[in-house]
Amino acid sequence: MKKENAFCLSLLLSMMWLAIFPTDALAQSESVEINNKYYLVVAAFDKSRESNAQTFVRNLSDKGQQAQYTSIPGRRWFFVVLKGTDDFGEAMTQMYMNRKSGQHPKCWVYRNRAYDPNKKEMDPKPVEETPTTENESIPTEQDTTSVVSIESQDSIVKDNTTNAPEMVVGQEIEEIRIGPKRTTDAPGKMFYFNVFAEVTGDRLDGEVSIIDPHKVMLIKTVKGNRAYELRNHNSNPAFVLTCETFGFRKLQHEINYNSPFTDSEAPYVVGVNDTVVVNFEMIRYKKDDIFTLFHVYFHKDAEVMRRDSQFELDQLQNMMEANPNYKIRIHGHTNGNSFGKIVHRISDNQFFTLNDSNGSGKGSAKKLSETRADVLKEYLVSKGVADDRIETVGWGGKRMIYDKNSEQAKKNVRVEIEIIED
Repeated sequence: MKKENAFCLSLLLSMMWLAIFPTDALAQSESVEINNKYYLVVAAFDKSRESNAQTFVRNLSDKGQQAQYTSIPGRRWFFVVLKGTDDFGEAMTQMYMNRKSGQHPKCWVYRNRAYDPNKKEMDPKPVEETPTTENESIPTEQDTTSVVSIESQDSIVKDNTTNAPEMVVGQEIEEIRIGPKRTTDAPGKMFYFNVFAEVTGDRLDGEVSIIDPHKVMLIKTVKGNRAYELRNHNSNPAFVLTCETFGFRKLQHEINYNSPFTDSEAPYVVGVNDTVVVNFEMIRYKKDDIFTLFHVYFHKDAEVMRRDSQFELDQLQNMMEANPNYKIRIHGHTNGNSFGKIVHRISDNQFFTLNDSNGSGKGSAKKLSETRADVLKEYLVSKGVADDRIETVGWGGKRMIYDKNSEQAKKNVRVEIEIIED
């Protein structure tokens, strides 16, 4: 009976082990062919050192990283790769974050375009043998780059991907010009704007603005995580990219159009074949940061918001949910300090309704700004944000950014969010 119990216990433990560590994450005994996804290459070994590749994979697997090694057709290398992805931008983010963290500082992205899903076996390729030294140490994750001889990453990638990476499947490439069009039009360059969150690496729906710094002029604002063909017709090759996404600090990069890859001061730029990948590692707002809700609007002299404010309000709610330690202060501002009519809501939960049923009263501009800040708080609380995470303050017209009679005066009427705890 004891033997049966021991056998059952052993079987149960084995099943639990396989559930936690799938078979493809266990030590790999032989090379596998990878498909045409994008893979992060973290090491390369001469094919005469297959045991080293196996040990390296086992070390990564022990650390919970899903690794395997593959034979590169026509080459003398085994590549150790991490889990593949169909998303070019995600692969670029993995490479950026691994390099920055120092975990895999020499990693790069590889795609096996020669992969044939209908082929049952890999075609045999001749391997250039290298004599084995008996005392050669098996590399660890930390010392791989010092003991493994590999070719330049550019040549490895380009050999199997002669064109720009296929990260734009189904996307029509938009052409964007910087500077005046010339009679003789030089070829453009492919840019990919990769927008992701610091720490987590999550993809973000950011917008990238392309700016001509010589004329201090906005050329165009485009969506992130897409590819574009840029043509710079200015004599000066420098231009500026700024990226914004809700809940994160604005980020600005300067780019040298003529030599974007070689600028040692621009680690956020990576060259992949003929494509310039510009990484925007977005940082969440921190304590004491203040930002404006540019798309929250109120009806004139009213505490009632316009319906088109709801999208940005919901983004604010999502930011609070994603950052449970956040506490904020809502600042209300008006254009001037006049005393006058204040239109009220029909009821507490009628944030966007304005008709003949709305009552009104009299009050100062400061009172109106306080009431508007309170309305935003009430909206967030109605969506589930805790009351004690939100403070409000109204300034009236004490902090105007434009003269109250100028063409820009309407921008004085605004709501700002301050992070008071993170």
